Amino acid sequence: MTTNSHLEPMLATGKMPVPQEHLVFVEQASCLFLRMVAQMTTNLIAKHFHLNS
Repeated sequence: MTTNSHLEPMLATGKMPVPQEHLVFVEQASCLFLRMVAQMTTNLIAKHFHLNS
């Protein structure tokens, strides 16, 4: 019998993951991405003003 890797957590616990667990992960990843974009934007603006002053 072969199993698919995406089913392993369900098979190990005997239950399906709840949608809220997925939403928390997506929210955390989105927040991290937005913080990274904000930091990169801040750095670019700072370099722009430093080069033009």
